[in-house]
This record gives sequence, C-alpha cells and structure tokens, in this order.
Amino acid sequence: MLHRLRHLVLLLTLFSAVHGRAQLGGSLYGIHNPTSGMFAFSALDLSTMAITDLDTLPMNQISSMASGTVDTDLERFLFCTGTNIFTLDPYGLLPTTVVAPPIGPGAYLCNIEYDPCTASLYGFVNDPPDSVVFARYHIATNTFQTLLTMPNTMSFMMGAGSYIDPITRVYGFENINNIMGIDVDLGTLLYDTPMIDPPGESFGHISLDCSTGQVLGTSFGAASEGGDGKWVSTVDPLTGIVTHLSSTHTPNALMKPAMTGSCVDQVNGVFYWGGVNGAWVGGNTTTGNIVLDDVSTPATPLFCVNHFSNCACGSLDLPDASGLDPASPPYPIPATDVLYIFSRTQPVQWTDMAGRSITVPVLRTNEWIQADVSNVPPGMYCVRSGEQVWRVVVE
Repeated sequence: MLHRLRHLVLLLTLFSAVHGRAQLGGSLYGIHNPTSGMFAFSALDLSTMAITDLDTLPMNQISSMASGTVDTDLERFLFCTGTNIFTLDPYGLLPTTVVAPPIGPGAYLCNIEYDPCTASLYGFVNDPPDSVVFARYHIATNTFQTLLTMPNTMSFMMGAGSYIDPITRVYGFENINNIMGIDVDLGTLLYDTPMIDPPGESFGHISLDCSTGQVLGTSFGAASEGGDGKWVSTVDPLTGIVTHLSSTHTPNALMKPAMTGSCVDQVNGVFYWGGVNGAWVGGNTTTGNIVLDDVSTPATPLFCVNHFSNCACGSLDLPDASGLDPASPPYPIPATDVLYIFSRTQPVQWTDMAGRSITVPVLRTNEWIQADVSNVPPGMYCVRSGEQVWRVVVE
C-alpha cells in the first residue's frame, strides 16, 4: 500500500532520491564513549572496524533524549544532547560549534531529523509535564515553528527510531509499539498505527530506505535452530504489519545500548545497527541478507549512529500548481495505482456510487494529493475536495 505509493513517487522524481558523499561513505559516524565519563565525535571505518575519535566533546554523560542526524549538503553531523546542538565536521578539520535552542528550563529537543528541502531540523520539544509539540527548528535563525501539538501523555523511548522522507514530506517516528507519521508541511498526524509483530518477536530500530520507500528495522525473536536471532524486517505504516525481508538472521547484536540507533547506507543499500560490546551488523535493504557481522576496535559504544547519505530533496513531475484552477480534475482517469488530485487546503473525501464512504490512503506533496488506489475495487467513485466534486474511474 503505502510503500508501493512511495516507490511510485520516487520513480517520478526529477532528481536523485539519494544524496551521499563518496569520501565519507565507508564509515558510520556517531558519539563514542571510549571510557567512563568521556565522549567524542567519531568515525567507525566499515572496512577495518576501527573507531577513530575526531573531536572530544565537553560532556561527561549523555542524555537518554540525545539524537543525531546528517546534513549531506554542508557535510556536517548534527548532534543534539536534548538542550544543545553541536555541529561537527566529519573530516575533523573545522572547529566544533554549539548552540542552545530556545527551549524552557527542563525542556528538551529530541529525535531530530534534517530536511534537505528546507535546510532545517524536525523533532519533538518536550516540556514536561504539560507540553509536547512537533516542531521545525530553523538552523540559521535558531528559532522554532510549532507544527503540531501532541498529547502531553506521549512517551519517548530511549533511542527510539525516526526518519524524514523529503519526497513524501513525512516524518516517521517509533512511538513505543506504534509507528507514527506526520506531514511536515501541513503539521497533521497522518497515522499512529500499532505495530503487529510476528508471534514471539519484537520490532525496532526504524530507518527509511530511500530507493524503495520501505521502513526498515530489526525483528528479535527465537530462531528455528535454537537460540535467538535478529532479522532485517519492514513495517507497513498503514497496517503496522511487520515482515522479515528474508530468513537470514544473526545471533549477534541482539541487545543494544539504548542510544546506539540504526541507519541506512542509501548508496549501497545496507541497513546497519549496533549491539553491546562493540558488535555491528549490516543487512541488505533489498534481500535482508546479512553482509556485515563484526566487532569494532575498541569494542566500546557508539551512539546516535548515522551514515553520510540520505534521501535527497526531490520534486514530482507534476504540473506547476501556481497556474491551476481549483476545479482542475484529478488524473489519470482511469486510475490503476495512483490518482493525483489538486487540492490546496481541503481534505479529500471518497464515496462509492451507493454513497458509502471509503478510505483511500493518501499522501500530500505541496498542493497535490496522491491517492493510493491500488487496493480500491474497480468502479466509479465520487471524490470531494471542498466545493469541488469529481467522478473518477478506478480500474
């Protein structure tokens, strides 16, 4: 459903769906804890598994709300402690800078993700006990824009996974046992779906694979040959169903430090996650087969891990909306997999010819609604957006 729509959207982009730097592609980057009370910005060389400390950071502990992301445009690693944002140079040449975002005492910023389309960060500002908001952080001006007020009872797991899809403009987040999607332009909650694991298993570590639009993670459970294993898996955001990519699994990196995280090498198609005692595993994003299963040197934790590749900002090969009349009809007609609807502000409602309301998964990109009709039964339907009503045919 959603992943098929994402994949179609990606195929329609005018620009590459992946943005990466070849000279940085052979390493993972994160916050190293080589000894008690010491933290450094570091690189893990994936060919030698050696960790190199690039810059010592002025802290002696790490918050459970810390997070990191990469800006591949300016080639920098952004690390948020919860109260401060460090800008770090992966080449180890430029000095580290730090800024305190304008949040109140006791509040923290978490689960930051960099958006290449707006050159800004998205994440949650938690000001307990009364306020949780999803916000855009303007890096250049050190200011926030509140996009969506969340329930103040919302809980945050240590090291919960998140991602941003700059094509579909969706911020995804692992909220306890749910997967949540937020439209970063409209500030609306698209879904908050309970995840349905295979029996006896537990899913986590969410990251996005740009090339397929799949949300990846790991499933932990009992292996058929005995003992426990971890599989590379996917989750459908609309149904919450978790599926193994393949039967290949690993008995290593089963347990992880809470803040290790996961990431995808978007260029080579490898999903990485870390475990205790320096264990690192990588799985192919298409087949799920394990392609890395090794231990770092030194075998010490690396937190908030990222790879210097991400989903590039793209634009859809759709007509320029600035010259369109609000009555412009949807297309293509008949529709088979996806229907594009021009709608600046209104939600879209679907009914069949008997007047019964039906649910059609949609994503918004700027002023276009992309409706996934791949699972809609063939026939004629009424589509309403504000005062406009169209008849559309699905084959």
